[in-house]
Order: sequence, then structure tokens, then C-alpha cells
Amino acid sequence: MIGLETGYGYWSPVIWLVSLIVIAVLILFLRSLGKKDYKKEGGKDEEFFSGNEPPEEGFRGDYWGFFEVFERYYKYMKKMHSGLINDYMLWFLVVLVLVVFSLLVRSI
Repeated sequence: MIGLETGYGYWSPVIWLVSLIVIAVLILFLRSLGKKDYKKEGGKDEEFFSGNEPPEEGFRGDYWGFFEVFERYYKYMKKMHSGLINDYMLWFLVVLVLVVFSLLVRSI
């Protein structure tokens, strides 16, 4: 079997530290190969919005399209959430009981 035996298994901190340093040097080397004359002007680093202008109002830039598509679902789900930890714990316990019950029924 081919492997590296360190006496500590694969969790030797020295090997991990050396690996981290080698990876960091490799990343810095690859980064140094980039263009030196890059400028952030001219809209080069703006978000891509499928070639369209992003809406000025209400655009968050993260999962906008996802929330837009599932808007009806989220409106329905917001009604169920009160923001109280007691309600969340109740939902957690109900789901936990259902999972344990289904596992017990399956094992019989």
C-alpha cells in the first residue's frame, strides 16, 4: 500500500502546515501571472444580469431570481413563521417525532 506514514496518521500538523504554505505560494504565483494594468473602471466588475439593466428598486444581487420565481411560496411560508423560538422548536420536535416514528415502523 502506498501512503505517507507519519506516526500520527494523516493528521500531522507539520505536514498540513507545509501543505498550506505550498498551496499559498502556488496561489500567489498564479495570481502574479494576471494582468498588471487591470482597472475596475468602466463597469468591468459589475454583476451580470443576463445582458439587461438590473432593476434599481429591490435588487439585492444575491438570489433575486430565485425569490422572484418562488414569491407565492414564500408569501405562504411567511404566514407560518412568527419569529418566536418556541414555534420553531415545536416544528423541530414534530418533524423529529415523525422521523423517529417512521424509522421505528420501518424496522419492525
